[in-house]
Parts: sequence; C-alpha cells; structure tokens
Amino acid sequence: MVHLNDIKKAITRLLSQAFPEFHIFSEDISQVEAENGTAFPLLHVQLDLQGSELAMGGDTKDKSILVDITFMEGTKSSSRTMYEVQEKLELAIGTGFYCGNRYLHVETMNGSTADDLLHVTFPVMFNDAMPGNREDHQLFGELEIRI
Repeated sequence: MVHLNDIKKAITRLLSQAFPEFHIFSEDISQVEAENGTAFPLLHVQLDLQGSELAMGGDTKDKSILVDITFMEGTKSSSRTMYEVQEKLELAIGTGFYCGNRYLHVETMNGSTADDLLHVTFPVMFNDAMPGNREDHQLFGELEIRI
C-alpha cells in the first residue's frame, strides 16, 4: 500500500538530490523562519488527494494525487531563475519516481507563476490494494431454473 507521507518523503528525497543548495519543506510554510532566519531559496512540497475510487472487483482502489511543488527564490523571484528551476524540476522528476518498491509514473507536468512564486504541478495515478480483513464467502452451488 502506498501512503501519502511515503510519496511526500520520496519526492522530498528526490528534490534534495537535484537541488542540494535549496531548503526543501514538506510541512507548513511557517518553517521559513528556520535556518538562521533565512530559508531561501526554497521548494515546498504539497500533496492533494484528488480521488480514490473503488476499482472493479472491489479489492483495489484507483487513486489520483496532485503534487504541487512551489519555488521561492527570496522575497522576490526573478523570471529567469523560475524558468531554470522549472526546467530542472522537469528533468529531476522525469517520467516518475520510486516510492518504496513502486514506481509512480508522471505523464504530465504543468507550471505557473504568480506573485513571484513558481508552482509546478503534476498528477500521480496508481492502483492500490484495499487493506482489511476480507471474509471468504462460499460461492453458490448449482442453481436450478424452472421455466
């Protein structure tokens, strides 16, 4: 089973390797006060569960998660740096990433800038087993139909 916290840890680990000079946050952004008063440049990772739907057969779920990575260079970010970070993020994420023993594919990636922030978002979709005790039910024997 893939947990949201495990996905966040996998992405954070990937980003810390691709951006060793950046501060990577995956909790509340109030952590900006950390690191001797300066936390810039920074990347912030946020996950949003978009959907969880029972798959055919009832023993798995199809899940969709939106990953939102926010970049902030400082109190103000230059367009040039935001473009460079977006391109570097695309290379770092590539076609996907490992989360435990699962490879989660990334098929599309979007970027947008607003208020000196870069947001790079991408959906991650996967099928996950349903936890719990499933009772084995006896199947019907023979049915007789009278017409």
